[in-house]
Amino acid sequence: AVYGCIEEEGENAWRVQGPACNCLLTLTQLVSTRVKHFTDPHLTPGEEQITTPTSSELATPNTDTTRGSCCSSQGDCMQSLSHLTKGKSRRQLGDGQDKSGSLSNVAQELSGTTIHEEDDGDEFILLGMHQLTVTGHCSRIMRVVCPLLVSPRPSIQAASLHLLTACLTLLLQCVQPKLLWEQENGDEVVLEIRGEIRKVIRCISYLIMASYEAKNLTAIQTEAEKQILNIHCLSLVLCRILVDFIPLEASSQVIDGDVSEGLMLVLYDGGFYFEYNNQHNILLQYLSQVKSIEADQFRCVLFATKGLQATARFLQTSSSQLEEFLDLAVKSLSVSSVHQSTVFVEKFVRGMAKQIAIGCVNEEQLDKARNLLLQILQFPDVTVRLSGYKSVMHLMEDSVGISQAVDSSMSRSPRILFLLSSTIIRCLLYCGLVVKVAEDILLGLLLGYPLMSTPVWTVAAECWRVCLPDLQCVAESTTKLGRAVANLPLTVYEDDRTLQKIEHLRYWLQCLYTRDKDTRIQALSRVIQRLVLTAADFLLDPQDFHLGVHHDLFIVKNPIHLLLSNNMASEEGRLMRILELIQGRGVEPGVCKAAWSQLAFLLEDPQLHQPFFKLCSLQFLRDGSPNLTVEYLPGAVETLRLIATHSNHIRTTLLQDEEFLLCIVRGKSYND
Repeated sequence: AVYGCIEEEGENAWRVQGPACNCLLTLTQLVSTRVKHFTDPHLTPGEEQITTPTSSELATPNTDTTRGSCCSSQGDCMQSLSHLTKGKSRRQLGDGQDKSGSLSNVAQELSGTTIHEEDDGDEFILLGMHQLTVTGHCSRIMRVVCPLLVSPRPSIQAASLHLLTACLTLLLQCVQPKLLWEQENGDEVVLEIRGEIRKVIRCISYLIMASYEAKNLTAIQTEAEKQILNIHCLSLVLCRILVDFIPLEASSQVIDGDVSEGLMLVLYDGGFYFEYNNQHNILLQYLSQVKSIEADQFRCVLFATKGLQATARFLQTSSSQLEEFLDLAVKSLSVSSVHQSTVFVEKFVRGMAKQIAIGCVNEEQLDKARNLLLQILQFPDVTVRLSGYKSVMHLMEDSVGISQAVDSSMSRSPRILFLLSSTIIRCLLYCGLVVKVAEDILLGLLLGYPLMSTPVWTVAAECWRVCLPDLQCVAESTTKLGRAVANLPLTVYEDDRTLQKIEHLRYWLQCLYTRDKDTRIQALSRVIQRLVLTAADFLLDPQDFHLGVHHDLFIVKNPIHLLLSNNMASEEGRLMRILELIQGRGVEPGVCKAAWSQLAFLLEDPQLHQPFFKLCSLQFLRDGSPNLTVEYLPGAVETLRLIATHSNHIRTTLLQDEEFLLCIVRGKSYND
């Protein structure tokens, strides 16, 4: 009768639905308390209370058929617990085993008068036939109470929600969710619980879809707000049911097409996402198990939405709030291909340049900002990438452009510090020269040094020194950028007397590999001047050395394989004899020259490098043996090349030795 009151229909049905929900709520809470009492581990017998093997034999069966029809299982349990092996035992209070007491006396009086009467016995049998299990009680409540969650009366909504919550709590105490879905076939109770859970989830999904439709159709704001509250309430209930009773791996057994549609409506609800983010993530996980494609599409939409929100906040944030400014810029860039906002890029470049100029940026923030600028300059979307180059171009023109020539204080030049990084220069060089504006940016930076203040020029000169080896690829005499790069060393090297001479020499030696002939001639001229200034043996005569002929000393006309491979076995004994000839005195020149050639031949096998260093040192090869003359240089240089090819440490060591580098140039200068 009480269940039927909840299902009552009609205009005045709420008059009985509310009391019925409250009645069943009280009953459910009492049953839940009783279940907790008998499942509480603190109230169960201790480890010393062990039932004897004969306890079941000592238990006398209940001969009262009237009572046995509904209470036999409880009577058997009590009798079994009464036969314990050890003397004094801890029992649950109220388990019916107290021999003395008013409750026992009352029970005896009732058993002697009421239950054994014929009429009452028949009614007791009928009562037992109509009894429900706890899971049956929960199933019936879930079946009838869900529609009341969207009742137009708030009191009915609250009562039904409380009842459903209490019912779910009680059901969770009686079942094990992981075992509930493991077997396809189960007993009748398991199948009933499964079916009721599926029906409840499907019913809530239908109610969610109906509420969304009602919200879209209504033109009254208060009604729309009420439908939104209904949707959020239903979504939270659905989330709890899924979490409590449905393991993720069992999602496909419950979530069908209609349920998926309801979940998608909830996931795309922005209000629910912001108010209940944790529950939103849980529902997304369950949808991913069943509809992975739809879930991935939603994640893409969510990602874009977050980025658009970050972009809107970024455009409203001042660059003075630097941490937030950078964080929002990072989030905004990820969705730049969606909004394609040039305003975002311009504000970022302009704002960071301003903060760097006034000295409000630390090293970590500066690195983060430059990395972000690099991402903009290499962004896949053409619109965003071009806006990045244009913003950098505007920054260069406003800082060291020709328009700033009238500014004698050079107050705007510190803004260019944002661009004075080797990584950004290399990006403009290698990735940006496909765009004409990148060439103009590099040319403006190279020619803008007269408009830079002293601190700015110090940073710029250091940046150019690091990047000059990379800029050699564009050094030529036919373009403005090429001529600017070719003339830059005179500024960054020759005018700075504090630099070590080895840095000058390294750069000019690197220039001997450029493709432009005029650049190679200029570089060779500088190297020869250095050779003339050094007092050493094998010094060539500058009058006999023509720059126009020897500018391609290091240009290989016919490329060869530098890494030769062979299957030669390790011949340490042969290697030792050859080194004895090279290191010995009084050896004939022809024999010594052949020994150097043989050493270079053996060291083509990398396996012999380690035995070689056990017998000889790098210092010996670099300084030369006592009988080392010009004719032995090819073999010695070839030996060093083979060793350096397989050792980064040796290459770095030789690069620091100016005398060795000049020696290599001398060797290349001979006609032989």
